[in-house]
Amino acid sequence: MAIIYFNVPGSPGGGGPSVFVYKTAAALNKLGHKVIYDKPQRADATICIIESGKTLKRVNRSKTKVGVRIDGAYFKEYWDGSPGRKWRPDMTALHEAIKRDVREVDVMIYQSNFSKDMIDKEIAKRDDKFVIINNGVDISLFRPMDLTKHGEISLFHIGKMRNGYIMEMLVGCYTELKKRGHNVRLTIAGNMDAECAKVFAQHKADPMIKHLGSAPNNKLSPVFGLGDIYLGPRQGSSCDNVIAEAQACGLPVVIPTWGGNKDMVVDGSTGVVVESGKWDYDEAYINSMADGVEKILEDLDGFKARARKHAIDNLNIDTMVKKYLKAFGI
Repeated sequence: MAIIYFNVPGSPGGGGPSVFVYKTAAALNKLGHKVIYDKPQRADATICIIESGKTLKRVNRSKTKVGVRIDGAYFKEYWDGSPGRKWRPDMTALHEAIKRDVREVDVMIYQSNFSKDMIDKEIAKRDDKFVIINNGVDISLFRPMDLTKHGEISLFHIGKMRNGYIMEMLVGCYTELKKRGHNVRLTIAGNMDAECAKVFAQHKADPMIKHLGSAPNNKLSPVFGLGDIYLGPRQGSSCDNVIAEAQACGLPVVIPTWGGNKDMVVDGSTGVVVESGKWDYDEAYINSMADGVEKILEDLDGFKARARKHAIDNLNIDTMVKKYLKAFGI
């Protein structure tokens, strides 16, 4: 048995990092390992989220291996190139912390090839003692649900929605497919920020657009069961939990080329990776997403079956956890 320390607590109702810790801790416990959230000096290995904080100073490096899992980062290419956004001092501080960790920790764990490439380019490069491990999913918890549908194809999105342009892409794809003669609805679940809520308010009178409330991560399978095809329009994501979860629930996904989510998708088989710019949310991108949906509709049942099998074979959390343990020599 190994003792594994996390520097943040897990929660099924939190954001991406806390959900990751929650499900990873459960998988480690199932394998007989012990998970702790304090006194890292007791641990055989520490998995620090984003950066190591004070962990490096608190442990005996001859006994405890320190690893950092990069859960995304602020990228200047995005913040300097987006109207109305300004680089902040806390972002500089995070970059400096990551630079230190790249030099000093025992292993760096990147969520995707995209994440590694961007951090190499913008923050600091590490040429050895690193691994790339995509997020995993509990395939017994996330599974296809045999729910009654209304006859339309349900385009689906779930998560903490921020930035109005994401809602514009979701509604835009739905609208474009309607124009092309497809019988579709748009089902959205999760919390919205003010920008997204403002865009949604312009379309809430449409009975074919529905917004559901939020639910904890361990209660989401029935929510995914309301969808047929998952739309993941955000460009530049490192590795979203929901991409593995959607496929485990039998939903093929439509995602952009720019980002790390494509590492988890077999293009043309379990989903479609559509051409995108670098954080370019425009009419061309809406049309690309609609094209992706149409490719899936040509063989929807086949895509659904392959998405589930891909999650079982390649994205399950037990496989992910074993990769983490191997990275620490456990």
